[in-house]
This record gives sequence, structure tokens and C-alpha cells, in this order.
Amino acid sequence: MPENAPSADSAPVSEPAFLVRALRHRNYRLFFSGGGIGCLLGALWFASRLPTLRERVVPIYTRLGILPEVPAISPITAGIQSATELAVPPER
Repeated sequence: MPENAPSADSAPVSEPAFLVRALRHRNYRLFFSGGGIGCLLGALWFASRLPTLRERVVPIYTRLGILPEVPAISPITAGIQSATELAVPPER
């Protein structure tokens, strides 16, 4: 048999049977578990970088008009102001 001739066991790489055969002969549970752990670690890393990303993006989005300019009032101050405005009765 010539060296370049395909054997009966080999299948083209594009066929789904190749994937099934590869998973049958290997520890696919370890493969998918490792992929899942990698995804979780990547998500945790990305979540830890979100505050820095937000600090850099908000000024750019504000300058472009995507985000409205927000006055520098803390949520506590805004709550006190709204409560004060509602508690004062209208003058007659």
C-alpha cells in the first residue's frame, strides 16, 4: 500500500464522525470541565476590571453625547433634597 493512500480508519477532518471518534477515545469530561473552569476564571477577571473600564469609558461617552452629564450630587444628597421638597407645604 502506498504511503500517501488513506487507510480505512481515517476520515476527513470535516466530517462530524471525526469529532465523535475523537471524543470517544479521549477524556472529554476533563476537556469540558477545563473549558468551563477557564470560562469562569475569565468572567471573574473581566468583572474585576469593570470599574477601571467604567472610569475610562464614562468621560468619553459623556463627551460624545451618549451619556448625559450628571451633576456631582451623591445619592444621599439627592434623596435629602427630594424629601425636603416634598415635605414643605406650598405657600398661599
